[in-house]
Amino acid sequence: MELFVEPSCRRLVADHLGVGVEQLVGGVSLREDLAADSLDLVELAMALEAEFGIVVPEHLLDRVRTYGDLVRATGLLIRARRAAEVRAAEPPLRMWARGLPPAGESGGSLERAGWLTPYAAETSARRVLARRHTANRLRRLTTMIRALAAWRLAAVA
Repeated sequence: MELFVEPSCRRLVADHLGVGVEQLVGGVSLREDLAADSLDLVELAMALEAEFGIVVPEHLLDRVRTYGDLVRATGLLIRARRAAEVRAAEPPLRMWARGLPPAGESGGSLERAGWLTPYAAETSARRVLARRHTANRLRRLTTMIRALAAWRLAAVA
C-alpha cells in the first residue's frame, strides 16, 4: 500500500462509509464487506479529489474493489499529478542550428532556431542534405540533433 497516502485515505473512508478505522485493511471489500453503494463511492471519490487535488475518473471507481485498491489508485493519481506539475514547470528547450557550405563552395549559411522537436531535428537534417554537405559532416549533425531530440523527449516523458 501507499504509505504516504494511507492515513488520509483511512480517515476519509471511515468518515464517509461510517466504519471504524480498525476495519480498514488492504483486502476488505468496499462493496461487500463495508456495504458501499455506487453513491457512496462517488462521494468518496469527491472527498479524495478535494483532499489530494486529484481527478478520480469514473472508470477507476468501477475497477476499485478493495480498500487496498483504493489506496494504491489514489497514490498513483497523486504521483501522476505531481509528475505533470514537474513537466509543466520545466522551461522548454530551444535549439539553434547553423549549417555552413563545404569549403570551397559559395553560398550562405543555413540557420534554424526554434523549439527542439523531432520535426525540427528532421527538417534541419534534410535542409543540410539539400545543401550537399559532406557525408561525414551530415552524419555528425544528424546524430547530434537526434540525440538532443531523444534526450529532451525522454526527459519530458
